[in-house]
Amino acid sequence: MMPLSYKVALVCHPYYCTKHSGKGVDRYSYEILKFLLRQNLDLEVLHTGVSTSIYYSSIKEIFFPLQVLQKDADIYHAVNPVGAKSVAILHKAPLVTTIHDMVPFHFGGLKHAFQRLCTEIAVKRSEKLIVPYHITRNEIVSRFDIPREKIVVINYGVDHQFFFPRKVEKSSKKTVLYIGELSKFKGVDSLINAFSSVVKEVKDAELVIGGKGKHLEEMKSLVSRLKMSQRVRFLGYVPEEKLPEYYSLADVSVFPSKFGFGLPTLEAMACGSPAIAGDSLDASEFIGDAGILIDPEDADQLAVAIIKVLTADNPETLSQRGIEKAKLYSWEKVGERTNKVYEDVLCP
Repeated sequence: MMPLSYKVALVCHPYYCTKHSGKGVDRYSYEILKFLLRQNLDLEVLHTGVSTSIYYSSIKEIFFPLQVLQKDADIYHAVNPVGAKSVAILHKAPLVTTIHDMVPFHFGGLKHAFQRLCTEIAVKRSEKLIVPYHITRNEIVSRFDIPREKIVVINYGVDHQFFFPRKVEKSSKKTVLYIGELSKFKGVDSLINAFSSVVKEVKDAELVIGGKGKHLEEMKSLVSRLKMSQRVRFLGYVPEEKLPEYYSLADVSVFPSKFGFGLPTLEAMACGSPAIAGDSLDASEFIGDAGILIDPEDADQLAVAIIKVLTADNPETLSQRGIEKAKLYSWEKVGERTNKVYEDVLCP
């Protein structure tokens, strides 16, 4: 029998519950917390704040288990495997872990090796796993030979009260928009190279890039080498309250990620911006025919897709498809289904 009241420990380390950092896991944590607060549950949030460097992240990794050790709850939900590792090692249970992707298993490096270890611990020690895509569930089942029933697919959401088409005065130029981390993994270099071909066909095109990341200066240098400094604008970090306006102004939003779907794609679609995304990992599952999927490694293919949208006679068709697809996803559904996972664990 389900207890009338139970205590949830939401384990957010090494992330933070906020919608203002630009990090997808932070936003996910924020939305889960917001939902749980409305349920009037006994709730404990475990985190170590925002990490500003590898040094401070390492220090927090050492001391976070002490925080976990001092807390007791009826169920622990780690919003990522790194936080789950501390809960599992300290034998706190039952544990639910969200695994957002399997990217660490596709790349080398010390950071990814650590994340692989945390994921392996989380898979073995969690009563239930939550993933955003079926393709992620399939890979976990294949890699770890665990029952498919242990994994629950709960797609990401979008805040439809905030992300919707806005009436804005369009620029006289054809605007190509990118919002997200400035990283080669996100395909920003492919986009810039593709845009050098776009401007030859669409003379009034401009590329607007919003976000921050370790490859910012490298991306600016690439723009300079391609002699496109007058055609490309770097906005820096874009506050969330400004995002719907930028999405609504854009003639096309492009997200050529080399390792899967990102929340900005869904937010852009909800705002009516035609979307082009990299056809990698989970993107096809989330977007389907509501956008254009391209090989993120192929700048020529990306350029053709951008030109196709910018010169289309009826771009509203793709825009409407995106709006309808985005309606299928909401953070309220994410919260309800996540709460159902807790109940299933507590009352099997």
